Amino acid sequence: MTPVDLAALFSHPASVRILLDFWQVQTKNQNRRLSTRHDNSPSPYLSLACKANSPLALRILLMEDPDKKEALECALKMSAPECVDIVLRDGNIEDMGKVFQGMNLFHVLYSYSSCMTLKQYEAMVEITSILLRHRQDVNSVRPSRTFPLYSLLSHHGAGCSMAQKGPFLLAALLLLLKAGADPNVDEVLIEGKLRDAEHNTAFGRGPYSSAGHCIISNFHLLKANAFEDHLVTDHVDNYCYKCIELLLRHGADLGYLGKFRPCLESLLLPPNYYHSGTVLHSLLSTRSVSFINYPILRLILHYGVDADTKGSCCLPLPSIKVVYAINVLPLSLWGVLILGQVQVSHNQLSLSKVDLKHFLYIMKFMSQRDLVLAHKEFISAVAAMKSYVEAEDQKDWLNTELSEANPVMAEMLRGYEAATQVPWSLQRCCSHRVWVACRHHMGNIYSLDIPNPLRRVILSFF
Repeated sequence: MTPVDLAALFSHPASVRILLDFWQVQTKNQNRRLSTRHDNSPSPYLSLACKANSPLALRILLMEDPDKKEALECALKMSAPECVDIVLRDGNIEDMGKVFQGMNLFHVLYSYSSCMTLKQYEAMVEITSILLRHRQDVNSVRPSRTFPLYSLLSHHGAGCSMAQKGPFLLAALLLLLKAGADPNVDEVLIEGKLRDAEHNTAFGRGPYSSAGHCIISNFHLLKANAFEDHLVTDHVDNYCYKCIELLLRHGADLGYLGKFRPCLESLLLPPNYYHSGTVLHSLLSTRSVSFINYPILRLILHYGVDADTKGSCCLPLPSIKVVYAINVLPLSLWGVLILGQVQVSHNQLSLSKVDLKHFLYIMKFMSQRDLVLAHKEFISAVAAMKSYVEAEDQKDWLNTELSEANPVMAEMLRGYEAATQVPWSLQRCCSHRVWVACRHHMGNIYSLDIPNPLRRVILSFF
């Protein structure tokens, strides 16, 4: 127990203020004393009590100081759970709309609070529980870009120590979902219908079409600080996988055709441009800045995403638009490669055998009709890229990258030809029809009242 706590325990508010003055001078470590009260301005002692993490002092000061708003703001920013609880319980804040310009307290906690240490991440979970206990709205969407669930999923400060901090983020996510947070809120759609100007939205993050789009869009940002450390990136992959699992258990629609921002900005794209597509389109577009995790790809394809869904992804090259997710994987990487936004050694291929494995795996979930159309789109886009490379007098190694001299490219073309040139067997056609009827969900396949040998035949194509 600190001296400030002792003074508060024995109900000496004057002593509490003096000790907080001393604590402030000591922690600032400055030669001159900072003023603690200004004319016609609210007392900062409530904030100092929160900064000193002294709930006892805060309770004493709240009895006579009317400025509850400042105390709540400071308690949230400093991630002080007991102080947040006391202000919400004893503060009697009449106009919550004035606190943080009307933003919900969950968004403030996940976007602006001080979260650096493990203790602060643990406090984030505790404060989430406190806010829920005080009936804060988990589905608040005004002002724009403050929906609590997406503010949490877009929190990417823990990337380089995800093994330690990830469990706390997952715990907070589970609390929100259990409290009824909707993983299918479309912030982009809401913002568009209400015609919110950029300056009227909350600062700190963009809007998202769904929880799935949100976690995938921030996937590469979580990896950004630890890209060279494979052990750390594995922890990030595991965290994202568990997030998607939790979202699926609480009704997330991964097949929703939403909007998402390009991973890399380009002058060739309109300002504030959004791609259109499912979570699969969004995931595969991140190949231009990061590697794709196979378990996450598999989870998405097994639980709700229709690989045939047509989106609209403009490459950072003139007149090239991709609608099929399978083609976004190679074409998005080649697009940024041609423009020099991603650097690759001239004796090293941009696409790997792992990318080829992902490409061929996605094919298994597509209908033959859409594979034929996707094949045509692929050939057309590659031809347009070659024309652009030749017109811009780019180096020969890029032409090699886009030709069958590239073994990965050659295997992709062979995969397309094998899947499209020979009509499917009746068994495979029927299996795919069952897959579509089961809404592209493995759980529905296993719940079918059919003999196990027949179920195995259906699953053998996926």
